[in-house]
Amino acid sequence: MKSSMPPQAEILTITVDDFRAQQAEEVANDVFLQAEQILRSLGDSGGGRAVARLIKALHGEGGLKFNDLLPLDSGNRSIALALIKEFLDECRSFDEWESLAELADRCVLHGM
Repeated sequence: MKSSMPPQAEILTITVDDFRAQQAEEVANDVFLQAEQILRSLGDSGGGRAVARLIKALHGEGGLKFNDLLPLDSGNRSIALALIKEFLDECRSFDEWESLAELADRCVLHGM
């Protein structure tokens, strides 16, 4: 007679270090997650405002002058270029851009 009990479930364990490494890898592979971290960490600084203005422009809000991007350091320039590539390759939905633009507004531009 067959048992009616379901098969035993496997329990996966993960250490805190493994979890953090997994999160870091996900962030490294996702331009939007990187942009979110930059917006939160830079805030209302020159680089933060430059990234925020770029995001808002890519979302279709307001104009962007190339001079607005001058405060970007080399690390943030690579994120800016990756965001432009995401936009041109149409990798993200309008809603995703809108969400990132709202975060830029809240963290950096304060409704400007």
